[in-house]
Amino acid sequence: MNFDKLIEIVPNEPLSKSLPVVLRLAITVDDHDLIKWVKLELNGYFNTNPELTEEVIVPEYRTVAGQHSDDFGRPLVINDADLTFVNTTRLRFGVADLEKFVEENSEYSYRDPNMTEIIKKNMGVEVTTYTFHTGQAAGILAGIKTELIERLMPLKDKVEGSNEKGIISPTEDVIELKPNFFGIGLNLNALGRKWKNYISKKK
Repeated sequence: MNFDKLIEIVPNEPLSKSLPVVLRLAITVDDHDLIKWVKLELNGYFNTNPELTEEVIVPEYRTVAGQHSDDFGRPLVINDADLTFVNTTRLRFGVADLEKFVEENSEYSYRDPNMTEIIKKNMGVEVTTYTFHTGQAAGILAGIKTELIERLMPLKDKVEGSNEKGIISPTEDVIELKPNFFGIGLNLNALGRKWKNYISKKK
């Protein structure tokens, strides 16, 4: 398979379809970093995923903005521009779930006890729920596609060299893909570091 054709087709397919093809390619050329990244994007950045090791950082392109609230639906209002990061998180869901989020295009709420504990300890406010609009998942998917292209490009020589030797057959499947298209004495720096560490590292 022509590598340029691969680059052209894969990013235009839903990631839930193209990433498994890329995974087979990565396994064929023995690219461990790409294998790990693809498995994380497919299965999510969760503790149940063995690829989520201590050094893994949930990518910044998975960031969304949302709203914290308590059990009565009262929102946590943050007027300080230096604290707006508290209303952000990095989604850990796999690409199939992210694609469903885009289709649903609605509000999604979930509870994260560890996140709310950080807020309670550092801001003296008790919240229980985090809500974000699922339409933001479209930006995440775009970020993943960009990352995918950047990770594939260095493999060009290796893939085409293997093709000449007749080694790579998994990529032939790609040709069949059809393009479709608040707290007293709050230390902001400390809280910022703690927040970024929590939303991006293994839990």
